[in-house]
Amino acid sequence: MKRLDFLSLKMDSFDKDSFTQDALSYSENCMLLYFNFNEMRVEHKPDHIKRFPPLIKLPLPKNKFILKAFFPIWWLLLFSTFMFVFGYLCLRYKPKVCWTEVTWVGMVFGLAKKFGLCENFIYCTGDWLAHQKNSSFLSRLSNDYIFVYTDYIAATHCDLLISYSIKCGQARESYWGKKLSSNHYNRYPPPIQICKTAVDKKATEICFLGQVRDDSGLDKFIPLLESLNKMYGIRLKIIGPSSAYRDQIEKIIYELNCEHLVDLYGWIPQNELLNVMQNCFCGINLLVKSNYTLYTIPGKIIQYLQMQIPVLITDNSGVSETVQKNKLGIIIDLNFNALEDSIEKLFKYQSEYRMNIKKYAKQYPNKRICEYLAMIEN
Repeated sequence: MKRLDFLSLKMDSFDKDSFTQDALSYSENCMLLYFNFNEMRVEHKPDHIKRFPPLIKLPLPKNKFILKAFFPIWWLLLFSTFMFVFGYLCLRYKPKVCWTEVTWVGMVFGLAKKFGLCENFIYCTGDWLAHQKNSSFLSRLSNDYIFVYTDYIAATHCDLLISYSIKCGQARESYWGKKLSSNHYNRYPPPIQICKTAVDKKATEICFLGQVRDDSGLDKFIPLLESLNKMYGIRLKIIGPSSAYRDQIEKIIYELNCEHLVDLYGWIPQNELLNVMQNCFCGINLLVKSNYTLYTIPGKIIQYLQMQIPVLITDNSGVSETVQKNKLGIIIDLNFNALEDSIEKLFKYQSEYRMNIKKYAKQYPNKRICEYLAMIEN
């Protein structure tokens, strides 16, 4: 049986196109999989792999009440699906290089490395989920135990640990009281690559991308929509999966009679998402309280910047220092006193902010796979 040169699983997110192109230039004898909230899709596989399905539907109930009632069962099915798929691929095709940013699959690749089923394992990590406040029993079980120990296996058995956030790496080391990987690379400030579909025209829409949570801050912003629309024609796009908190936000939208000013989307594939975001001048990530995202570099912020969309974020974000230093958007405090003025400023000076984003992209380009592999060899 012919071995794979490269096997990866990544989120269907901001760097899908660039990563796929890079992986194929490294070797066409690679298998590249991407997943979102609904499915796991094979982007590329070599001809010698014949019977592997091109699409694996993830066991996610569409009815949110059923999902809530049977969440532990759904979580177990989801976890088992990832474990089985990548355990099988490692056993069958013994990849020379394994790459993932998914903790569960990182554990599989770490064990594959330990038992000689892959030669090099690169683990990319941008989260530290342990010790979240006000979480349920299931959340504590998932974040404080399952995540922590699967992450430990992945981090201690990888050949290269790529940390998307310095704070996440520090939190991991503080938890265990030691470094887990002898070969650690901090990918910070975060690199970006401007999308081909990004445009320089005057835009009039604000974008919220991702899952709406109780700390997303949309309730602070939506009451301003009416006046912003009257003055500048500004509208809002909310793009992401359904959730209980999104239902609450939609209720606020209808109570304020501003549904004509808001476009609501579910989860959109990456190729469609870029077109939907073209007319946006501002991407928001407003965190109204402290949580694990203080450690992370949210993918939505990178997605905004790659579409040349200036960002509006709170000062407790994991990327606020980079945004401020490079003038990629505006940072506000948790009191939200300057929220409306900041939106007006981004609207009026969006061209200047786009120039700063272009300059930043040239200064911080993506590294290639071969460059990361060279870090292992050295």
